[in-house]
Amino acid sequence: MSFNSKELKVIVDLGNSLDYVGDELKQFVNDERMRIEKEKENEAKRAFELEKLKLQNAKEMEKQKNKAEEKRLEIEAEMADRERRTKLELEDRPVKIRKNRENLS
Repeated sequence: MSFNSKELKVIVDLGNSLDYVGDELKQFVNDERMRIEKEKENEAKRAFELEKLKLQNAKEMEKQKNKAEEKRLEIEAEMADRERRTKLELEDRPVKIRKNRENLS
């Protein structure tokens, strides 16, 4: 990553204000450039990790949503089956009652 002239001038001015001259100033500028580059790299890594966590979280939420939907459909199917069986039993009751009466006679 390269620095533009404004950024470099700020670093040089800072070094001058700290009374660095000659080789000390060069070393200060070099150290500051490396520190700033490292900060930018770390910031990029943190941004990447944050984005990765957001994607993982979104995937996990989607998974949970799908599980909840599956469970809801399962419950609805069970309820429909119970309702169907109850309806069949109620329809079948008069026939059983008639057969029981005929058997008793």
